[in-house]
Amino acid sequence: MGKIDQVGLAFWFIVGIAVVYLSYRLDLGQLRHPGPGFLPFWCGVILCGLSLFCFINGKRSGSVDISIRQPWEGKLWSKSVYIVIALLIFLFTFETLGFIISTIITMFLLHIIVSQRNWLIALSEAILTSFVSYIVFALWLGVQLPRGLIERIFF
Repeated sequence: MGKIDQVGLAFWFIVGIAVVYLSYRLDLGQLRHPGPGFLPFWCGVILCGLSLFCFINGKRSGSVDISIRQPWEGKLWSKSVYIVIALLIFLFTFETLGFIISTIITMFLLHIIVSQRNWLIALSEAILTSFVSYIVFALWLGVQLPRGLIERIFF
């Protein structure tokens, strides 16, 4: 395990300790009635445990010497830029167009650009994803989502 890995694992362990401490200062509540700090507390405990596990496992397996550039070489950075652009489009259209239309646009762009699917398949998957997620979150779970034209007509 290289020095960079050790520093990274130490960083995540410290972040986990901070999350545990700050969420404990909130109210953990009980198992049947969790407080606002319950979920972050256990996420911090899991983060600490995973970083310790990776550290111990890395020490036992020996050191592997890689350069900092090696994991980043050969990656398709253009797709990452397209994903960020699609998410920015979603961010700026979410309030004005509503959840369903903005999700259809974003999912369509992601399927076309990133997955490189046929436009008809991409459009049908985007529509299906958008409506199913709206039904689950807005209708079933009661999450308040911005209402656009489609939501006003059908729901």
